[in-house]
Amino acid sequence: MSKQKRLKQVSGKERGDPPETGVQQVEKEPTTVEEKQEFIDRYVVSEPFGMAAITRGPEGKLRYFVVEPELDEGEIRELERLKKILLEEAVLPLEKLKERAFVEGFFRNVIKKTIKNHKLKIPDDRLEEFFYYIMRDFLGYGVLDVFMKDPNIEDISCDGSAIPLYVWHKFYENLQTSVSLTKEELDSVILRLAYRTGYQVTVSNPILDGDLPDGSRAHIALGEVSKRGGSFTIRKFSEKPFTVVDLINFGTMSAEVAAYFWIMIENFRSMMISGATASGKTTLLNAIAMFIFPESKICTIEETREIRLPHENWVPLVSRQVFHEGIKEITLFDLLKSSLRQRPDYIVVGEVRGQEAYTFFQAIGTGHGGLCTIHSDSIETSVKRLLTKPMDVPLMLMGLMQVGVHISRVRVGGETTRRVVEIKETIGIDEETEKVEFNPTFNWGGEDNDSFLFSGRSIVFERMAEQNFIPVENYYGELEDRAELLRWMALKKRMTYNEIAETIRRFYYDKDGVMQEVRLGED
Repeated sequence: MSKQKRLKQVSGKERGDPPETGVQQVEKEPTTVEEKQEFIDRYVVSEPFGMAAITRGPEGKLRYFVVEPELDEGEIRELERLKKILLEEAVLPLEKLKERAFVEGFFRNVIKKTIKNHKLKIPDDRLEEFFYYIMRDFLGYGVLDVFMKDPNIEDISCDGSAIPLYVWHKFYENLQTSVSLTKEELDSVILRLAYRTGYQVTVSNPILDGDLPDGSRAHIALGEVSKRGGSFTIRKFSEKPFTVVDLINFGTMSAEVAAYFWIMIENFRSMMISGATASGKTTLLNAIAMFIFPESKICTIEETREIRLPHENWVPLVSRQVFHEGIKEITLFDLLKSSLRQRPDYIVVGEVRGQEAYTFFQAIGTGHGGLCTIHSDSIETSVKRLLTKPMDVPLMLMGLMQVGVHISRVRVGGETTRRVVEIKETIGIDEETEKVEFNPTFNWGGEDNDSFLFSGRSIVFERMAEQNFIPVENYYGELEDRAELLRWMALKKRMTYNEIAETIRRFYYDKDGVMQEVRLGED
């Protein structure tokens, strides 16, 4: 699908920037910007006024412009005056705060009354633009609102005051933006972000990691440790997690690879997903965890809640930081020990990085199914990290991790995307060299051959067949059947979270009925 179809285009001329104090926008005099900048993409983010524009300058540099209604100096003063009056006089019922239609209607009525009662100089034909800024600044994220609402933005970072913000765009990667913050504005944004995480960031505790209400992760550092005027990074997460079918349609993996994951998870084989930052590890983990049997007991363990499952018998555990004396810190290690007392069928760890790795390997060695991610640039590097401090997992336990998966950010057709580049099964430990031996199972063919190649042999299939006293061909047949089902779901556009979860549930209880529908091509 082309970007023009993915992104809604904007017709007409965008408005430019007001003075620095007040509202942040695109630069002054948009005609000058258009003369110097080639517009690569333009699309609506927050209707009807919040827009984004991707431009290329004469030097070839791409930039991200936030396009919002232009206000002159007098209008900015009236807007600030209106905000102060609303803060003093408007009383919004807290129980109605999540009802968007009620909130919008409430503010529309209050704004009209306030303008009339206080004789504010706001013309009727500008009411909608003032309403946009009130909603943006009161209920949204202020100058960050367009970034937060843009589904194509994955990360937002501010390195200090008077420095342009940077974003990571799904299609254009790292982009400098048109927004920069003064020291006062940056302090205000940091306080707002900290408040929304529910924690405090202070001189005595100048670093904060927390979750925003929409599930995004915020990292904040005050000027005491971030010497360019304070900084923050927001890692956004999709409201609707990507499903296995989504990843197949994106080309992240093939239907055969997804079917292989399905068989591994159904048979409680342990898997570790490795990759660099922003390579898609957690997205892949979240997607394939949907294959866990519907009634299985699952415990997920994370520092920030990112995993979302359709299962009812699921306990999501999240670690707790300590900001005050007298409160016990809850680490991933504590949560993992707690989960083992809950008799889970599956333990899913968002990321192993410390002493919890040893306990995790002990858990999967006692028969629990296990899924986790780890930061590394290859499956072999993952093993080296596990063997050294602080994880310090004994070499002889390495065989308990039966499948290693590596996902990477790659270039395909001139665009950056994600691919499962290799899957390896653990054969065992070579006693002479003291190294872990692997059997390559799937490999990505590279940019020129954007496909996934099966080696033709699965050591894990052979071991499962031996344990269950059945022919190994049965598992290869299952691989073909489930790949066929997944291709059918992708073809039929069965991409919603609930539809896929329901189809997987039906397959477990009525495989023949589901496969008959697939082969007959029924909806």
